Amino acid sequence: MPLTATKSIVIAAPATRVWEALTDPAQIKQYMWGAEAISDWKRGSSLTYRGEWEGKSYEDKGTILEIDPPRLLRTNYYSPLSGKADAPENYAEVTYALAPEAGGTKLTVTQTNVEDEAAKARSEGNWEMALGSIKTMIEG
Repeated sequence: MPLTATKSIVIAAPATRVWEALTDPAQIKQYMWGAEAISDWKRGSSLTYRGEWEGKSYEDKGTILEIDPPRLLRTNYYSPLSGKADAPENYAEVTYALAPEAGGTKLTVTQTNVEDEAAKARSEGNWEMALGSIKTMIEG
């Protein structure tokens, strides 16, 4: 049965500033390991991430399922690096939820359809690094 990976962080900034970091390709590149993000950020639009991971070029893809600035961004996501077929059952759903928190904004990332405990630990480690980089980028 697939698992869910979740990570949160509080960022000392308004939700609008955190939202900008989630949807501006120049900023995404800074915390997503140099990936180029391509989208028009509208519901139903495609979302592509291009880059290099562990020496391999990749082009991950998905769709924006829901977008409610500056509160919620929900996408689905497929990576050929997974070694799995490009089929609906192999897509993860990634949700970025922003909520007011004392001193700033709480950003929570949830990734569904995680294969097993090892993959969950890997995903949560990656999200922890990405969220930490977002916080550092915004807070300085």
